[in-house]
Amino acid sequence: MASFPLARSLLLAGGLAATVAALLVAAIPWDRIERNAIDMLVVLAAIALLAEVPARLLRWPRALSLLAVGLGGPAIAYAGLPGLLATSLLLAAGLAVGDLLRLPALASPWARVIAGLGVVAAVAGWLLPFPVHFAAVWFLALAALVAWRRHAVWVQLRDAGHALAEARRAAPRASIAAAGLLCIASLPAWLPIRMSDDLGYHLGLIWSLLDFGHSRFEVGTQVWTLAPWSTDVLHGVVSVLAGSETTGPLNVFWLAAATWLVRELARGLQLSPRLAWLSAMLYASLPVSVAMTGGLQVEAASPAMLAALALVVQRGGRCDDPATLRLCAVLAGLMMGAKASHALLLLPILAWLLVRWRGLPPLRALPLPAGLFLFTAGSSYAYAWGLTGNPVLPLFNHVFASPWFAREAFVDPLWQTGLDAWLPWRLVVDTPRYYESVPGAAGLVTLALLGGLVGVADRRLRPLLLVGLAGGLLVFSQVQYLRYAHPSLALVIPALVAALVPAPSRWKEAMLAALVAVQLLLAPTANWMHLWGAVRFHVGKGADEVLLRFVPERLLARQVRELALPGDRVLYADREHTYPAELPGRAFGHNWYNPRLSGLLDAGEGADWSRLLEASGANLLIARDAGADPALTAYLQQRNASVLAEAGPARLYRLSPEWIPMLPAAGGHRAAPVGDADFLGEAELAFACPRPGTTIIVEWTLSLARADANAFAHRVTCGQNGKGLSRIRFALPGAAGARGLAVSSRAADGRVVSDAQARVAWRHDLLADAALHARVLDRLCGREGCARDDAWIAPVP
Repeated sequence: MASFPLARSLLLAGGLAATVAALLVAAIPWDRIERNAIDMLVVLAAIALLAEVPARLLRWPRALSLLAVGLGGPAIAYAGLPGLLATSLLLAAGLAVGDLLRLPALASPWARVIAGLGVVAAVAGWLLPFPVHFAAVWFLALAALVAWRRHAVWVQLRDAGHALAEARRAAPRASIAAAGLLCIASLPAWLPIRMSDDLGYHLGLIWSLLDFGHSRFEVGTQVWTLAPWSTDVLHGVVSVLAGSETTGPLNVFWLAAATWLVRELARGLQLSPRLAWLSAMLYASLPVSVAMTGGLQVEAASPAMLAALALVVQRGGRCDDPATLRLCAVLAGLMMGAKASHALLLLPILAWLLVRWRGLPPLRALPLPAGLFLFTAGSSYAYAWGLTGNPVLPLFNHVFASPWFAREAFVDPLWQTGLDAWLPWRLVVDTPRYYESVPGAAGLVTLALLGGLVGVADRRLRPLLLVGLAGGLLVFSQVQYLRYAHPSLALVIPALVAALVPAPSRWKEAMLAALVAVQLLLAPTANWMHLWGAVRFHVGKGADEVLLRFVPERLLARQVRELALPGDRVLYADREHTYPAELPGRAFGHNWYNPRLSGLLDAGEGADWSRLLEASGANLLIARDAGADPALTAYLQQRNASVLAEAGPARLYRLSPEWIPMLPAAGGHRAAPVGDADFLGEAELAFACPRPGTTIIVEWTLSLARADANAFAHRVTCGQNGKGLSRIRFALPGAAGARGLAVSSRAADGRVVSDAQARVAWRHDLLADAALHARVLDRLCGREGCARDDAWIAPVP
């Protein structure tokens, strides 16, 4: 194609014309797009105006000023200074680890820090079940590492700064445009977490580390708990260091890293500096790229990982070069540690390596890289295999037959729509067929730059183009879901641009810039909350307004953390709004994520809520529009449920206990026996006092077969009515051989307490044997159940 510039021009023009036609016929909600565009322009104008201060007073380059104001300002305002500092410490530690790995001298600092993060994620992943994940521990470990390798960290930061300055000088206007685009594309990162997958699954690891200092591995109530977790682990480390849920700054790093690495790939294809920036902006402006900054989906990070690995291969290296092998092994391990389906993206990269190296490296060079790969990738697979019998639970369970999920091939029929030659067109006009969105969410590059496929005829472009296409199509052939194939676009876009615009051309560059602008306008289409003004509500009224409008259950979860008593368990009643991840050890849903409960409730008026609540052991319930379900309304009335908190259409209910009397026993006690299951409960003793103001000592005792009795003495001061009441909560783990609960009472001066009546309410503790981290700890202490010998008694205020 090098000798046919007219053909390239016609291919580009044809792709742009097809894109315009697709935009005209697609059912894109232009009225919502217009409102969001105005919001974007207002925010961008404010950032540009504020950026003039450091640009003029400190004489900073405008691109740097934009980044400082447009990224640093929101990070401090919304993520908080602790969150920003925690992310900075983690990234600095990534550079320190990258130096310890002794990676290739010519490796990009961005590839080095990503590789270093891979090792940090691996260490944290292998330690997940152990109670070591506390702010002091992680701060001391990472700070010591950075202090030890401080010179190397500084050198790498300096090199990255020099590379950025050189790229800015080579194309100053394009670099300013890219900086402004990053500021706008990162806006979702500053919103509170609100995507359903995050609230149902991903946040669980973060909040487990915050609440317990370890992961509980609650496979019994969340079947994805042991799925690959590298990216979630990194968010967890940042959140532990910051002391609260913090995800935005790290997501912005991933977007910035992917953007820069796409630019580097484009430069490796000999594109001009301006065209390289345009290639990077075409990736960063993709609606899915923008949407991913606002959540915990793996695809926020995996494009940067894949681009870093592709850049290593593109820049070459001998097959027996240990440094190159180590870098490739860690980057590939990080991708596999983030998602099992990344194997399909990595296969073409492996093929490219083998072609580049003309065969396998010498066997003597493989043991260390292989070990690094297994260490970086393997923690989730190892724990899943050892604890459930399926290393990729719930996938392929028809092969592994784990008892923790149905023995069937896991397939989501929603995304099995098939492939055909019209895919580039359908991605624009029929995006909901491939993604939960409105038309336009796939972006425009797959159609506008389709003519760039002629690049397969160019030896310079062929490897990157084929590797990106092969990876994306391999993923799409298995499941036609846009987000899963999204990382491959980080490789495909620069190759397509190089095929159609190999040399500077004003009109072609203008068309590419227009494509970037339109994609950015379409960014809200990838997430319905953005489309309906989440950014505007956040900037104007704060994070709670966003949650109230879109996920009010998060506000109720906050109330649970403030109001819950020991032993409280929360059931999310609405399968469409099941968000228990931020309440690990306390909450669960009954959708398919929870195989134990998902089959217990059939939809409709005949739903047996009594059966579901009995199996779950929940005494708190979160429901949205509970009045719309007659069966649920009747059950709430039957249980005399009280409303603890409300947030928009959602309510938090407390169910009254189902009391049974405790019977008289020897020695003046009242007792209630219990079986060998795991129980939670509450009990109370009401009595008549010798006289008002008397102090009564109430002794509650949990008798255990495999441990000493757990006793609690409650001192109660009698009221003026001559009555007294002692109330407790307790846990009886079956693994400890619980025998029963007993209570006795006496006055402090020895006088008799009369008319004592005791009652107890038992609830099944569903989470006790659903948390598999205990099995890891059992193996260390050498006795089954020792990690769950946590019988306790606590008074109720």
